[in-house]
Amino acid sequence: MTTIDEYQSRFAGYRSLMPRRMRNILLVSTLYDAFILEEDSSLSEQIWNQYVGMRLTEPPVVKRVSSAQTALDAIQNGQIDLVLLMTRLSDSDPFILAEQAKQLQPDLPIVLLVSDPAELSRIPPYPERRFIDNVFLWNNDPQTLLAIIKLVEDRENVDHDTQTGQVRAIIMVEDSVEHYSSFLPLMYTVIMNLTRSLMDDGFNDLHKQLRMRSRAKVLLAESYEDAIALYKKYRRYVLGVISDVRFWRDGVKNADAGFDLTKEIKDDQNDIPVVLHSAEAENAWRAFSLGASFLDKNSPSLLNDLREFLVNQMGFGDFVFRDLDGREIARARNVYDLLENLKTIPIASLIWHAERNHISNWLMARTEVTIADQLRPRRVSDFAEHEKVREYIVGVISKVLAARQSDIVAEYSPRRRFHQGSFAHVGQGSLGGKGRGIAFVRFLASRVKFQEHFPEVKIDVPETLVIGAGEFDAFLDENGLRRFAIECDDVHELAKRFMKGSIRKDLVDNLRYYISKNDRPLAVRSSSILEDSHLQPFAGLYATYMLPNNVTSESARLDRLLQAIKMVWASTFGPNPKAYFAATSHRIEQEKMAVVIQELIGKNHSGYYYPTFSGVGQSYNYYPFGPLTPEEGVAHVGLGLGKFVVEGGSVLRFCPSQPQVLPQFASPRDWLDNSQRQFYALKMDAGTAFVGMDPDDTLSLLDLARAEQDGELEMIASVYSPHDEVIRDSLSLQGPRLITFSGLLKYREFPLCEILQELFAVFSGAMGCPVELEFVVNLNKPPRKSEFYILQIRPLISRGERQAVAIDEHDSAAAWLYTGMALGNSKFTDIQDVVYVRPETFDRRNLGRIAESVGQFNKTLVETGRPYVLIGFGRWGSSDPWLGIGVGWAQISGARVMVEASLPDFRIDPSQGSHFFQNITSLGVGYLSVGHGKDDGFIDWSWLAEQPTVREQDGVRHVRLERPITVKIDGHARRAVALKP
Repeated sequence: MTTIDEYQSRFAGYRSLMPRRMRNILLVSTLYDAFILEEDSSLSEQIWNQYVGMRLTEPPVVKRVSSAQTALDAIQNGQIDLVLLMTRLSDSDPFILAEQAKQLQPDLPIVLLVSDPAELSRIPPYPERRFIDNVFLWNNDPQTLLAIIKLVEDRENVDHDTQTGQVRAIIMVEDSVEHYSSFLPLMYTVIMNLTRSLMDDGFNDLHKQLRMRSRAKVLLAESYEDAIALYKKYRRYVLGVISDVRFWRDGVKNADAGFDLTKEIKDDQNDIPVVLHSAEAENAWRAFSLGASFLDKNSPSLLNDLREFLVNQMGFGDFVFRDLDGREIARARNVYDLLENLKTIPIASLIWHAERNHISNWLMARTEVTIADQLRPRRVSDFAEHEKVREYIVGVISKVLAARQSDIVAEYSPRRRFHQGSFAHVGQGSLGGKGRGIAFVRFLASRVKFQEHFPEVKIDVPETLVIGAGEFDAFLDENGLRRFAIECDDVHELAKRFMKGSIRKDLVDNLRYYISKNDRPLAVRSSSILEDSHLQPFAGLYATYMLPNNVTSESARLDRLLQAIKMVWASTFGPNPKAYFAATSHRIEQEKMAVVIQELIGKNHSGYYYPTFSGVGQSYNYYPFGPLTPEEGVAHVGLGLGKFVVEGGSVLRFCPSQPQVLPQFASPRDWLDNSQRQFYALKMDAGTAFVGMDPDDTLSLLDLARAEQDGELEMIASVYSPHDEVIRDSLSLQGPRLITFSGLLKYREFPLCEILQELFAVFSGAMGCPVELEFVVNLNKPPRKSEFYILQIRPLISRGERQAVAIDEHDSAAAWLYTGMALGNSKFTDIQDVVYVRPETFDRRNLGRIAESVGQFNKTLVETGRPYVLIGFGRWGSSDPWLGIGVGWAQISGARVMVEASLPDFRIDPSQGSHFFQNITSLGVGYLSVGHGKDDGFIDWSWLAEQPTVREQDGVRHVRLERPITVKIDGHARRAVALKP
């Protein structure tokens, strides 16, 4: 009779695995960084599930501190398992703090998180990092933090777990922080996805926990000496090796280190999978000659190639049986499929796989250690007949599975339904940037109590459902779209293929339930993991779809929602995102897209749905006028939906602390020429329309008369009296209506300025940097409260002024361009090309053709690697054809300096509140504004006209100078000059 002790002893080794856990993590950072690192629901969910699922007494605790002394006190007085240091610390250098921490606890793991790739050059190389155990590049992907925790735990537990549970290990050899910061999250994702896939319905909770604990370890080495030591120490348990070619050996970078390591490993165990990766494609043949695979670091699909190696070569995917010609003849998803296929596949195929240890390697990767350990020592030559090999393998697997089933009672796991709430996360993966921002707003609002400060206004965040970014990955992989999407440049074919794709059934079921409980208009918005980050905002690059969601049929509403989700996912691979990625340190294959489904705020006015006004507020004003200062911030507001605002339309720009200072509207004529004349609203009769490529199909562009009829102009409009040329704040008068927001800015009938000032102070303080927030307002008549909704928040991107750039009187005298309104802090000395719109032929009616010509010039210059200065009139990237040239990012991606100029009859405020502006400035592109006839700026058009013409079309001229020009941008003084060569 089997006793309870015998039952427990069967799993005793597994029960004791991973004894060293990172239960107490000390995070030294700003409040905002701490929130993102700890509170992202994808990260919290994964860590929570892992610890609770393993029956640990408590989930991990992240202690957040913002000062060095507090951190040292916590290390000295508490049980800290892991220290995470951000490079942006307020009162200490992270390396000094690390040294002080190691003096207190020499074995304490310390990891440095670098948020800006430019800072990596200032980090000491691996041999000189005495007190920092690892350095990681943090790019807002919560999987990176999870990988750090796993890496440290694997390092701490590998000795115990290999000896106790014969757990396997993967050795990664890489000394590039940027590369292993990308590789390790991918590897852990693949490993954890495989481990989770093993927890099928036939297992109970106990077995699920034990299988999770026995997953393969990942061990990181940054030098040859460390790598070979790891291999020799754990050679019995090494599942595979992933190695760079050039890395540290004997204290210097060695170009052959990877080859030498591979040869030594292959000479010892020839059947261990090894992959070498290098930026030098000629290294491939050497890798193949050693029996290793090869990955090209320059490949646009590098991470996908690594994923395919893990899946296909290291056993983390399906087992594919092949015949002697390499053709697939069968496939096994799990060990049960494998057993059934082994009984019937041709013996030649079985022997081919058995001779190469493919079966045991695959089983090892899937934590089937007991089976693999019995198969691996045996050789085909041990058996007199090939069919005896089949009998042996089938017999071992059958026996182990039978023993396991005798101990396990299978559980039924019913589908969990999503319950609607104010903020919820459905599906797998990260919230993404926008989702994180919304979560952070709710987190902070619950503590600051904005509502108590403004009791007469409802201040809130719209009800929000976030689809995790993991669903995006699942959609790409299950529909075979990943490589296609990266390589496809045809947006129509891209949309067609994505529309044909199928979304996971569990997610569809949850969305069906959500739709059954919600029939209000919805905004389906992108929320990529890189969006709204401190590094680059990725703002406005992806699609947003607005749905009426009002038809009777729930099935029809669900179909429209699923279509919108697919189109948001497809927009990840559009031409503008691809061009933007090419200008950053990121790869588009690193991008993962969560989706925010948010209640659309507004009111239904006889078939048109819109709020009173929308806006963007920025706590820092890059272009202050007159008495305004940068620190006072700026806001842009416009009637109706926010499309006009975020796309650089004709909206009102003001400073919340000095709202009546409006230098752009110095006269009534300025109001007539430049104030908002139309607005966007959602068409409520578009509920049955098919969701297509154009997100604007459900929107209507309406005149002000419609808003006045709906009663939405009372507090935000004035009237121009043509008889005495005076603007009066009464709609009872005849005359053109002007969107002046006088009721709010002059008479303070709604505390817009006060709300924005408080939000600026609170959120910029919490994030440790200037912020940008998007909001909407419904103005209501008493007794109903007016409503202020925060849609999202993001760090306001501005490249740090790391170098002093001086502009003297001599520069001004030698300049062909000068301005006192400049953004950036750079000195360019390698520009010989200028693309500019000719002022003498400029015509607003030709802006579409001008944008196309600019895009053609840009394409040629990008292909030839020639940076250039771009000069145009009005706002670059504006969606309003009367305010500027509506280029997309892909049409100006090669510009190093962009200039917005004015003409006597075309004077437009400089860009600032638009998504386009944020993306440009985040990349360090110089952004200059030159007013016509102003003392603080000029362009020498005559000098430009004398330069050699390369090409000219549609009023756009490309000139190439004989020698490079120098462009200086003084970020401190906001001045810039372009000097003649």
